[in-house]
Amino acid sequence: MAGVEEKSRMEKRFELWDREGKGYVERSDVEAGAVRFAQALGEQGSTKEQALIDAYMGMWDSLSRAAGTDRVGKDVFLRLSETAVIGQGDGGFDRVLRPVVEALADLLDTDGDGRVGEREFVRWAGVMGVRGPDSARAFEHLDGDGDGTLSREEFTVAVRDYLFGRHDAPLFGAR
Repeated sequence: MAGVEEKSRMEKRFELWDREGKGYVERSDVEAGAVRFAQALGEQGSTKEQALIDAYMGMWDSLSRAAGTDRVGKDVFLRLSETAVIGQGDGGFDRVLRPVVEALADLLDTDGDGRVGEREFVRWAGVMGVRGPDSARAFEHLDGDGDGTLSREEFTVAVRDYLFGRHDAPLFGAR
């Protein structure tokens, strides 16, 4: 059973897709979320944007197949998140969400060094609704080796651990 913190974090994820407050999400909502991220980060029309969209669509296909519907309500989304992702631990994350997070890390890597620097992270955090000093503090918390960057794997692990309630660094702000 997902804890309160994990459920709250997945609720925030659902709300980012259900921007219109319909109470459900569809494939187009998830695709639009990927496009919004890419546009907000200046990557519209890029191969990085397409990779992110493809990863989001793979995740959506997995969730909608498990739900047996093309329209997923909040309760079903939370149940699937609990059983298919959180309940399966790292394996569930790797199967369902890792491709999305890795594509996002690649999108954030604007200088092509294979790492997410603090400036790149803070920019992403702002798109996610984390503002001001909270985003810099989150980066410092996640940069475990203190080198001023997050490798693709460090970024992926940070998002996974956030979703699983293993750390308190804010990654999904209120929007």
